[in-house]
Amino acid sequence: MRVVDDLDQVLLPNQVGRLQIKTEYKALGYYKDPYWSEKVFGPEWMPTGDYAFITESGHLNYMGRINDVIKINGQFINPSEIEESLLNYSGIEQAAVISRLGDNDLEHIEAYLVPTANTDLDFHEIKKYLLQIHEKHACPRIMHVVDQLPRTDTGKVQRYLLKQN
Repeated sequence: MRVVDDLDQVLLPNQVGRLQIKTEYKALGYYKDPYWSEKVFGPEWMPTGDYAFITESGHLNYMGRINDVIKINGQFINPSEIEESLLNYSGIEQAAVISRLGDNDLEHIEAYLVPTANTDLDFHEIKKYLLQIHEKHACPRIMHVVDQLPRTDTGKVQRYLLKQN
């Protein structure tokens, strides 16, 4: 495995980039799609669709799916880390985090929260709690209370539907 930039140049330790693997066990390609077959299942290195970095000691740190990872102030943020923190907060049953373009086309984080039954959420207290765990740029600027999160048949949150709101 290796971590590369957008030009497939190998990155130094602790630099976040796109994870690629080399294996003899991979698909031959996409059905009737030679362009994407060559691009994804090329002769040597195959992209996984994930962001990661490799430490100086050679350990892989997974950052999340490329489509889900948020980049703010040059920092990569894994939304599932923020969601996990939110789920550890008393009164939150479900949580989903997305990025959205705001003023001056600057990206910010929004959280969609499903509270436990008969619970009123205090956004100010939730934000204070999150700031004890995460950097300010990784904390949701806006929070929404919803009855349920849109999910696929397999239970994965459909973040793209939240972005359409």
